[in-house]
Amino acid sequence: MKIQPEINKTISKIPENIILDYAFYKEMESRNNFRYKSSTEIGLYCSIIQSDLILGSGGLSKAKTELEEKFYARILSLTLYEYLKDLSRILGKELVNELKKNKYEDLIDSVYSLNKEFSDLKKEKENVIKKIRHETIAHKTGNRISLVEQLFSIDCGEIGFLSIDIINLNTKLIRILTQIKNRIAEYHSKNGQMKNKNN
Repeated sequence: MKIQPEINKTISKIPENIILDYAFYKEMESRNNFRYKSSTEIGLYCSIIQSDLILGSGGLSKAKTELEEKFYARILSLTLYEYLKDLSRILGKELVNELKKNKYEDLIDSVYSLNKEFSDLKKEKENVIKKIRHETIAHKTGNRISLVEQLFSIDCGEIGFLSIDIINLNTKLIRILTQIKNRIAEYHSKNGQMKNKNN
């Protein structure tokens, strides 16, 4: 998995995205006007997950020992499982509802299409990452011998490639969120800054 150039290029933009999205959220909070709450929260969430996946994938690709590989594969599996578990509701309901409310209906098909790509990948790989998450991190069975057996049965390559797939889908999501931000900026350049709302 030689992905280091892509990792370096992508991760350099993440801190700035997080800072800008967080600052915009705090502005909405100060005005008690959460018109763009969902898209802003999703932007923050996606950027943090993207950072986790890029760093984890980079660590996995550079691991020098088997245990180091297993460690990164376990952390990636946990991140992937928790992220994919919530994403369908976040995109298909929360974000779509906000787009409808703000009259950005032309972006909805792109969100639905991307949500389907995430959902298809989740259906294909959920059992794998769920098992790793439950049995080697949450340790739900309580069986220590089983923990060792499950640890060494992890297919690190499979987890690494799944992480890259999600990184690529997240990149598509970031593009859509950027389109939304551009629409917001264009709207407020014509109509003035966000209005304060009374409690």
